[in-house]
Amino acid sequence: MRRLSPLVLLALASCVSNETHAPSVERVAAPSLDVIKAEQQAATKAYVFCLMRNARDLDDRRSDPGSIATGVQSACAREFDANVDAHTRYLSIGLDGREKVAVVLRREGYAAATQFVLKHRNGTLVIPK
Repeated sequence: MRRLSPLVLLALASCVSNETHAPSVERVAAPSLDVIKAEQQAATKAYVFCLMRNARDLDDRRSDPGSIATGVQSACAREFDANVDAHTRYLSIGLDGREKVAVVLRREGYAAATQFVLKHRNGTLVIPK
């Protein structure tokens, strides 16, 4: 690993200001909790309906329901990402926290997709309009 020369360190030090104020950043207020909740519900609804439609469309009635559920989740990747965004957009959790939310939602989505495949097979899957 190379060391920085004293001249480079002096040049970098001269670029540092003695002022300690933060740069001006315009902050936008988060919407009301009712608006956030409505956004989350709409994103979840779109994701669940996608899972239902794809469970119906992708099920061959022979393959393992879990395998079909995996394909269903892949087909709904865009809706999944929008759902994760809606549930994490106004939280100060960073990328690690966002990934934790995604893991939980992915697990729940897999369980739901598996159930939708099973309901499709027994004729009880009803997809709302």
